[in-house]
Amino acid sequence: MFSLTSVLDQITEFFALLNGFLLAVAGVSLVVAGVSIFNVMLMTVSERRGEIGVLRAVGIHRDQVLRTLLVEATLLGVGGGAVGVLLGTVGVVLVALNTELPLEAVLVPTNAFVALGAFAFGATVALVGGLYPAYRAAWEPPVESLRG
Repeated sequence: MFSLTSVLDQITEFFALLNGFLLAVAGVSLVVAGVSIFNVMLMTVSERRGEIGVLRAVGIHRDQVLRTLLVEATLLGVGGGAVGVLLGTVGVVLVALNTELPLEAVLVPTNAFVALGAFAFGATVALVGGLYPAYRAAWEPPVESLRG
Protein backbone atom coordinates (compact mmCIF):
# COMPACT_ATOMS: atom_id res chain seq x y z
CA MET A 1 0.00 0.00 0.00
CA PHE A 2 1.13 3.47 -0.82
CA SER A 3 -0.01 6.55 0.96
CA LEU A 4 -1.25 9.48 -1.07
CA THR A 5 1.42 11.79 0.33
CA SER A 6 4.25 9.48 -0.80
CA VAL A 7 2.81 9.33 -4.32
CA LEU A 8 2.45 13.12 -4.40
CA ASP A 9 6.02 13.51 -3.15
CA GLN A 10 7.29 11.28 -5.96
CA ILE A 11 5.29 13.21 -8.55
CA THR A 12 6.60 16.52 -7.17
CA GLU A 13 10.16 15.19 -7.23
CA PHE A 14 9.75 14.02 -10.82
CA PHE A 15 8.43 17.40 -11.97
CA ALA A 16 11.24 19.20 -10.14
CA LEU A 17 13.76 17.00 -11.97
CA LEU A 18 12.01 17.58 -15.29
CA ASN A 19 11.93 21.33 -14.63
CA GLY A 20 15.67 21.36 -13.91
CA PHE A 21 16.39 19.41 -17.09
CA LEU A 22 14.30 21.77 -19.19
CA LEU A 23 16.00 24.79 -17.62
CA ALA A 24 19.40 23.29 -18.47
CA VAL A 25 18.37 22.72 -22.10
CA ALA A 26 16.98 26.26 -22.30
CA GLY A 27 20.20 27.65 -20.82
CA VAL A 28 22.33 25.85 -23.40
CA SER A 29 20.11 27.08 -26.23
CA LEU A 30 20.35 30.65 -24.93
CA VAL A 31 24.14 30.44 -24.84
CA VAL A 32 24.15 29.11 -28.41
CA ALA A 33 21.83 31.96 -29.46
CA GLY A 34 24.12 34.50 -27.80
CA VAL A 35 27.17 33.10 -29.58
CA SER A 36 25.27 33.14 -32.89
CA ILE A 37 24.29 36.78 -32.43
CA PHE A 38 27.90 37.63 -31.54
CA ASN A 39 29.11 35.83 -34.66
CA VAL A 40 26.60 37.59 -36.92
CA MET A 41 27.58 40.98 -35.53
CA LEU A 42 31.27 40.19 -35.90
CA MET A 43 30.78 39.15 -39.53
CA THR A 44 28.62 42.21 -40.24
CA VAL A 45 31.31 44.51 -38.90
CA SER A 46 34.01 42.64 -40.85
CA GLU A 47 32.06 42.98 -44.10
CA ARG A 48 31.45 46.68 -43.49
CA ARG A 49 35.04 47.60 -42.66
CA GLY A 50 35.40 49.73 -45.79
CA GLU A 51 32.14 51.58 -45.11
CA ILE A 52 33.16 52.22 -41.51
CA GLY A 53 36.58 53.38 -42.69
CA VAL A 54 35.01 55.88 -45.09
CA LEU A 55 32.74 57.18 -42.34
CA ARG A 56 35.68 57.60 -40.01
CA ALA A 57 37.78 59.23 -42.75
CA VAL A 58 35.15 61.90 -43.45
CA GLY A 59 34.94 62.86 -39.80
CA ILE A 60 32.39 60.61 -38.11
CA HIS A 61 33.47 60.24 -34.50
CA ARG A 62 34.17 56.86 -32.87
CA ASP A 63 31.24 57.31 -30.50
CA GLN A 64 28.84 57.72 -33.42
CA VAL A 65 30.10 54.55 -35.10
CA LEU A 66 29.84 52.68 -31.81
CA ARG A 67 26.33 54.00 -31.17
CA THR A 68 25.17 53.11 -34.69
CA LEU A 69 26.39 49.52 -34.46
CA LEU A 70 24.94 49.07 -30.98
CA VAL A 71 21.57 50.37 -32.15
CA GLU A 72 21.66 47.89 -35.03
CA ALA A 73 22.45 45.03 -32.66
CA THR A 74 19.70 46.08 -30.26
CA LEU A 75 17.18 46.36 -33.08
CA LEU A 76 18.08 42.84 -34.18
CA GLY A 77 17.48 41.64 -30.63
CA VAL A 78 14.21 43.53 -30.30
CA GLY A 79 12.96 42.15 -33.61
CA GLY A 80 14.06 38.63 -32.77
CA GLY A 81 12.58 38.85 -29.29
CA ALA A 82 9.25 40.12 -30.63
CA VAL A 83 9.07 37.35 -33.24
CA GLY A 84 10.03 34.77 -30.62
CA VAL A 85 7.40 35.93 -28.14
CA LEU A 86 4.76 36.04 -30.88
CA LEU A 87 5.59 32.55 -32.19
CA GLY A 88 5.76 31.17 -28.67
CA THR A 89 2.37 32.63 -27.78
CA VAL A 90 0.79 31.35 -30.98
CA GLY A 91 2.32 27.90 -30.40
CA VAL A 92 1.04 27.68 -26.84
CA VAL A 93 -2.45 28.81 -27.85
CA LEU A 94 -2.53 26.29 -30.71
CA VAL A 95 -1.51 23.48 -28.37
CA ALA A 96 -4.17 24.55 -25.89
CA LEU A 97 -6.82 24.66 -28.61
CA ASN A 98 -5.91 21.22 -29.99
CA THR A 99 -5.92 19.49 -26.61
CA GLU A 100 -8.39 19.33 -23.80
CA LEU A 101 -6.42 21.95 -21.90
CA PRO A 102 -8.66 24.94 -21.25
CA LEU A 103 -7.45 28.21 -22.74
CA GLU A 104 -7.86 29.89 -19.35
CA ALA A 105 -5.11 27.62 -17.99
CA VAL A 106 -2.67 28.93 -20.58
CA LEU A 107 -3.58 32.61 -20.71
CA VAL A 108 -2.69 33.33 -17.11
CA PRO A 109 -1.71 36.98 -16.48
CA THR A 110 1.58 35.95 -14.84
CA ASN A 111 2.65 34.33 -18.13
CA ALA A 112 2.94 37.83 -19.57
CA PHE A 113 5.92 38.38 -17.25
CA VAL A 114 7.60 35.33 -18.77
CA ALA A 115 7.02 36.70 -22.27
CA LEU A 116 8.33 40.14 -21.27
CA GLY A 117 11.35 38.54 -19.61
CA ALA A 118 12.11 36.53 -22.76
CA PHE A 119 11.78 39.68 -24.88
CA ALA A 120 14.06 41.67 -22.58
CA PHE A 121 16.56 38.83 -22.49
CA GLY A 122 16.66 38.68 -26.30
CA ALA A 123 17.31 42.40 -26.58
CA THR A 124 19.96 42.25 -23.85
CA VAL A 125 21.78 39.28 -25.41
CA ALA A 126 21.85 41.08 -28.76
CA LEU A 127 23.20 44.24 -27.16
CA VAL A 128 25.90 42.36 -25.26
CA GLY A 129 26.74 40.32 -28.36
CA GLY A 130 27.20 43.51 -30.35
CA LEU A 131 29.40 45.30 -27.81
CA TYR A 132 32.77 43.80 -28.79
CA PRO A 133 32.31 43.99 -32.59
CA ALA A 134 31.03 47.58 -32.33
CA TYR A 135 33.89 48.60 -30.04
CA ARG A 136 36.40 46.92 -32.32
CA ALA A 137 35.01 48.68 -35.40
CA ALA A 138 34.85 52.08 -33.71
CA TRP A 139 38.43 51.99 -32.48
CA GLU A 140 40.03 50.65 -35.65
CA PRO A 141 42.08 53.31 -37.42
CA PRO A 142 40.35 54.59 -40.60
CA VAL A 143 43.35 53.78 -42.75
CA GLU A 144 43.30 50.13 -41.63
CA SER A 145 39.56 49.93 -42.29
CA LEU A 146 39.93 51.35 -45.79
CA ARG A 147 42.60 48.77 -46.65
CA GLY A 148 39.96 46.11 -45.99
